[in-house]
Amino acid sequence: AIALGSTDLTHYGDAFGCMPAGIGEPALAWARRNDCKLLGLMASLAAEEVVPTAAHDHSACGAGAAAAATAFARAAGCEGGIILAQTTSHDIMPADTAAHFVGYGAIIFPQSKL
Repeated sequence: AIALGSTDLTHYGDAFGCMPAGIGEPALAWARRNDCKLLGLMASLAAEEVVPTAAHDHSACGAGAAAAATAFARAAGCEGGIILAQTTSHDIMPADTAAHFVGYGAIIFPQSKL
């Protein structure tokens, strides 16, 4: 069985109403930590914590899909997730100053019986 859940992660910048660390490298570091917290919950199969954490931290706009995929993985017998990648739109298409960007991540949930 395969399930797929998708969400953007932290939306950082004035247009999103989220700029707790200013701009530049401090902003990127803050967003990466914010995203890492949510990705860690997912990788540890803590599905029930995904939506409230995302709402509190503003770390995912589609947290329900991420929580559902995480819960499915746990129900399917997975013992945990593996974070394959974590990046931001600024990493992919850098602007002069990191002041407006979105976070992204990828997790795979292998079944322990494979």
